[in-house]
Amino acid sequence: MKESKSKQTADGLPCFSYPADIRRQAEQQVKAREKTLPADTLLSHERVVHELQVHQIELEMQNEELRRSHLDLETARAKFVSLYDLAPIGYLTISEQGLIQEGNLTAAELLGVDRRALTHRPLSLFILNQDQEIFYLHRKKLQETGVRQVCEFRMLRNGAGSFWVRMEIIAADGDDGASVLRVALSDITCSKKAEEALLHSSKELKTKSAELERFLYTVSHDLKSPVITIQSFIRCLEQDMAAADSSSIEKDVKFIKSAADKMGHQLDELLEMSRVGRLIGVSSHIAVQDIVNDVVNTVAGRISDRGVTVVVADMDVELYGDRPRLAELWQNLIENACKFMGDQKNPRIDIGMEQRDKEIVFTVKDNGIGIESKHHDRVFGQFEQLDKKIEGSGMGLPIVKRIVELYQGRIWVESAGSGQGTTFCFTLPGAVKTEGGTV
Repeated sequence: MKESKSKQTADGLPCFSYPADIRRQAEQQVKAREKTLPADTLLSHERVVHELQVHQIELEMQNEELRRSHLDLETARAKFVSLYDLAPIGYLTISEQGLIQEGNLTAAELLGVDRRALTHRPLSLFILNQDQEIFYLHRKKLQETGVRQVCEFRMLRNGAGSFWVRMEIIAADGDDGASVLRVALSDITCSKKAEEALLHSSKELKTKSAELERFLYTVSHDLKSPVITIQSFIRCLEQDMAAADSSSIEKDVKFIKSAADKMGHQLDELLEMSRVGRLIGVSSHIAVQDIVNDVVNTVAGRISDRGVTVVVADMDVELYGDRPRLAELWQNLIENACKFMGDQKNPRIDIGMEQRDKEIVFTVKDNGIGIESKHHDRVFGQFEQLDKKIEGSGMGLPIVKRIVELYQGRIWVESAGSGQGTTFCFTLPGAVKTEGGTV
C-alpha cells in the first residue's frame, strides 16, 4: 500500500492524502461524529481537527487491512509448507558448491536421514560411487545450456543400501541471489526391478526360442535316420518277398524292427525331456542321503555289470522338491559315469557334496575316460554323443541340466582331459533347505 502524503489547503491547513476509498470512508465517519456535536463547538481550528480525525481513522483501517493481508499470507505459507513437505516427490535445493541447502520431508525419508541432518552436506555423499559421473555430467550440461536435465541413477539410503531414482534438475536464483539447483527426486526402484525382470524374461525367451529351434532341428535330423532305414529295408523286404528269400526277409525284418525300436526310444526320450520342464509330483522334504542310496540300489545291476565301486559320502542336507525328478538327476549322472569308464581296471564313482563360498555343490565324480575342455559345454546339448560307439541317445545330460535349472541351479563339468576322469558339479538353490527355508 502506498504511503500517505500531506499537503496544505488554501487556508494553510494540512491536508493528508490517502487512497480515495479509505479517505472517503474516513471522512464519512468524521462527518457522522460532527453531526452529534453542538454548532458552537466548531471553532476555527475545526479543519485541522477534521483532518487529524480522518488521518487517525485511515491509519486504523490501514492497520486492519495489513492484519488481514498478514493472515492471508500466513495461511498461504502454511499451505505451501504442507504441500512442500508432504509431496510424494523429494525436493532439494543445492548450492553451487554442491551442498544441500534445504530439503523436504520426503527427500529426508528417501535418503534415510533426519531432515536436519541433510543441510550443509554434499549431495555426492548420497550418490553411489559408480553412478556419480551420471549426475556430474547432467549438472555440467545444465550449467552450460540452462535446459532442465533428467537422469536416472542409484542413490544411497542410510543403512538400507542403494535405490534407483529419477532426478530432474533446474537452475534458479536463491534467496541471496546466488545460483542454486532445484532438484526433484522420485524413487523408481520398483519400476527398475520390473524392467530388469522384463529384460531377463526377454533374454530367457530368446534363449528358449533358440533352444527350441535347435531341438526341432535335432529331432528332425535324428528321427529321419531310422525312418530312412525303415523305408530302405521295406523296399528290400518287398524284393526279397518277391524272390521268396526267407533268409534275407528275416534280416530285413530285423533291421526294420531295430530302426523302429530306436525311433521309439528317441520319442520316449523327447517326451521325457518335455515333461522335465514342470514338476509332476507333490513336493516334499527329502534327505539327500536317502535319494542317493535309493538311486544306487535302483541301478545296482548296471553298476555290478561294469564292476564299478560306488562310494557315497555322508550328506546331511535336506531338499524340498519332487522326489522322482531329483532321483532322476542322480540316476542319469551315475549311469552316465558307468557308461564312460572305458577300460579302467578299478572303476570308481564318488558321490558327495561340498561347501563352496555360500553355496552347496553336489558332485558325482568318476575315474573314467574324461572329457576334453572343448567339449565341457557340448555334453549338455540334446542328442549330443561324443562317442557314437557307446550306447545312448544323448538325452541323459540335457535332462539332468533341465532338472537342475528347474530348481534355479547350474551344472558344469570339471575334467583335466582324456583319461583323467570327470566330475559333474551342480547346485540346487531352489531345493536346498536352510534354517530360513529353501534358498
